[in-house]
Amino acid sequence: MQKRPLPTPREAQEILAHRRTKPVRSGAPRAGALLKGVLAPLQKQFGPGLARLEHHWPEIIGERLASRARPDSLKRQNGEGVLVIACEGAAASLVQHQARTIVDRANHFLGGTPIQRLRVVQTRRPTSGPLSPRLTPQPPSSPPQSPAPKSSLEHTLKRLGDMVTPQQDDNRKKPS
Repeated sequence: MQKRPLPTPREAQEILAHRRTKPVRSGAPRAGALLKGVLAPLQKQFGPGLARLEHHWPEIIGERLASRARPDSLKRQNGEGVLVIACEGAAASLVQHQARTIVDRANHFLGGTPIQRLRVVQTRRPTSGPLSPRLTPQPPSSPPQSPAPKSSLEHTLKRLGDMVTPQQDDNRKKPS
């Protein structure tokens, strides 16, 4: 087998001008470009997420209610988008009263009309942060001491309490 002679520099330039011997390597594809193809159909099917609502929540519901209520989930029920809001008991009626306004504002931030209804769920502690200041439990500073009675009414009530408490079980009538 006869060796082929190497091309001259001029011939090498001419060959490389028309074709490359090795393909040019491009970098790895961007993750965003790949995920866009996966996430776009999901967003079309399920709509924007709850994170966008949580980000704008004080603007949607108002500063006062935002500390007592939070968006819990976005659901589809009977073809309607339902925003579930978890809130303290007292704030539930205020949220229900402003339901139409809250739905309109939430739809504005989400774009379109993904939410048609609002559902309010009462909870003890709606936010992941601390409770509202008036509901924050205070640790007892010291065990309660019974102060000396100051009036005859207080003295009488104290005596009655002392008489009733220890004899509570003893005064039950025994069946005959």
